[in-house]
Amino acid sequence: MLVRIILAVILFLSFAFVMQAQNIGSTETPYDTTGWDEPAEYTEHYNLPIYQLLSNPGGWINRSQSKVDSLLNALIVLTDYYQQVIRNDTLVFSDSLSGKGQFSGQDTSVTITMFDTFDSLDVVIAFPESHGADANLLSVYPTDGSFDVRRAPGGTADLKFNWIWIRKYQ
Repeated sequence: MLVRIILAVILFLSFAFVMQAQNIGSTETPYDTTGWDEPAEYTEHYNLPIYQLLSNPGGWINRSQSKVDSLLNALIVLTDYYQQVIRNDTLVFSDSLSGKGQFSGQDTSVTITMFDTFDSLDVVIAFPESHGADANLLSVYPTDGSFDVRRAPGGTADLKFNWIWIRKYQ
């Protein structure tokens, strides 16, 4: 019986020693780094921490998650084949969201064909390239799969214009 008690005490003391030897840092906030294993290295582009395998990063990992969250939040953009492209961290509008048009002679309407239908919340804006006094105000009339740019009769011959399609998402 005495041997069992001694073994239990030794086992308890060994367990207590192992628990005491653990590297546990500050736990006052989720972002505390005091006493925790520091990152082994950092990523090239955004300086995000990389941890040694089997390390105990503690608050460092939460700081890393916060930094990644912030970087992703800065890129909140709906992207797909037709919309916008992020190229080398630069937001680029695709060709299908903007373009140029031109009235033929004194025509009062030009139709721009689109790849998709318009939503009732979408906005299309057209504005003349010419800034002369005879450059007409332009109106845009969306239809299914295209939009018409119209102007009053008697304006600048062969008037060129730019347009942009702003898609709204809910």
